[in-house]
Amino acid sequence: VVKELGGHSIERKMTAGGKVIHEIIGADATAMTVIFRMHQSHPILSGFVTNTVLPHEGEVGGGATEGDKEPESCVIDYTMCWEAKPGAPEDAVKQMQDMLPKSCVNAVTHAKELMEKAAKGEPE
Repeated sequence: VVKELGGHSIERKMTAGGKVIHEIIGADATAMTVIFRMHQSHPILSGFVTNTVLPHEGEVGGGATEGDKEPESCVIDYTMCWEAKPGAPEDAVKQMQDMLPKSCVNAVTHAKELMEKAAKGEPE
């Protein structure tokens, strides 16, 4: 974590696929959404990933959406939106475009494992 930005937001740098990813992360508890936005200083891409927890479709219209109980199951929606910055080298853009979906799949798998452990009452 580079800096806490207040509320539910941070600035973070991490390494993925041998590349440094500099991003701003913000969370909205009401919308049950986390947004990962590429920092403006990134030389190749601009864009974001959103992770949104949705009640299982069989529970839509009830449970947490009406405030009476938490849903028993959920779906996590991951949306990626990236574009190359003007003048970015094509080979570097291709490398980032190949790496980012793989990183997202790894993050999804890790989050799923953590949630399953939490549901079973197991430590992280």
